[in-house]
Amino acid sequence: MDDPLQIRIEPTADPDAVKITLNRQFEGLGQSFRSAQEADLNPLAKAILSIRGVREVFLLGDFITVRKQFHASWQALGPAIQAKLFRLLK
Repeated sequence: MDDPLQIRIEPTADPDAVKITLNRQFEGLGQSFRSAQEADLNPLAKAILSIRGVREVFLLGDFITVRKQFHASWQALGPAIQAKLFRLLK
């Protein structure tokens, strides 16, 4: 049986980016996506990019870096990203 999904969202030196660490590995190692079209073959990146205010997604091993648009708020984006991750990775 797999361990329950654990998600940790941490700020970075860039106020427009967060690092999301998971207790899982996923496909898309070392890939960066700036649009849903670019992420068409990567359901995880595509789902995160579908959230209004997300500008870019970078996947590497067990972490994701998400960059937001300038006007977007992490208070709104954080829970939306977390919900998408739980839906896709449970």
